[in-house]
Amino acid sequence: MDRRPQSLRCEHRPGRFRSHAIQFQPDLLRQQPVGPPECQLRNLAVRDRLCFGQPGFKAGGFDGSTSVTLPETDPFKSERVWTYEAGVKFLPRGGPVQIDASVYYNDFNNLQASLNKLINGLPTNIRTNVGSARTYGAEANITVRPLHGLEIQGGVSLLDSKILDMRSGNAAERLRRIGNELPFAPKMTLTGSIRYAIPLGGDRVLTPSVNGRFVDDYYTELDNYQPIKGYFLGNAQMELAFAERMTVGHGFATSPIKDTRRPFTWLRPSTRHSAARRALYGVSLGYTF
Repeated sequence: MDRRPQSLRCEHRPGRFRSHAIQFQPDLLRQQPVGPPECQLRNLAVRDRLCFGQPGFKAGGFDGSTSVTLPETDPFKSERVWTYEAGVKFLPRGGPVQIDASVYYNDFNNLQASLNKLINGLPTNIRTNVGSARTYGAEANITVRPLHGLEIQGGVSLLDSKILDMRSGNAAERLRRIGNELPFAPKMTLTGSIRYAIPLGGDRVLTPSVNGRFVDDYYTELDNYQPIKGYFLGNAQMELAFAERMTVGHGFATSPIKDTRRPFTWLRPSTRHSAARRALYGVSLGYTF
């Protein structure tokens, strides 16, 4: 961790894109700056506490791969986000317990998403700037080493997302989306792992380990039609190391499959229900030179 009381970093990454937007119309070009200057001020007054705020962006562009009319290729602006985060870390080197936790808030503007528009009398989904949103949440991780060679890790991430404003010529679409959750924003994610290194003598170490990850329900589109059900993914592995150079590992992973959604861009999302469990097996071999 930097011991300076404050750290200021500014950078500017200029760039522009130019491209032919319409097939058979090579004279029509699109260009737009892809990013703003960025400044970041970090308060490092205390060694294990960190507070910062910084802007970010997702470059603008236009959809031109399957477009056949001019309105479909209207360029959209860069998506902007301001991020605010504060956290604490307790990370004594080699200590039996290590903890880090943080809270954050993100403010999105010019949110990029698909919008349904009538073009030449036909409904068409095009990518454009649709509005603003916010997210806030908290994260925490803990590592415990109660015995020599035994390491236990756990983590939790909590997230709340909300669409604040929606720009659309379709009043029903605008009302339907305001207040919804952002896509791919599960409210909770849990992780955990256990790893135990067992010396076997002769510079050989056997390390069995297990880890798992749970992801809560989430949506894949702004309309929040159908949630993707939460799932758990578990892994187990056995690794044998020789003289800290050569490793041989065998792994096994399993996770349930249910309520799988398959979205279509021109119809309401459909849902396929299935009850199954998939398993993956693997063997790895490594050598360090």
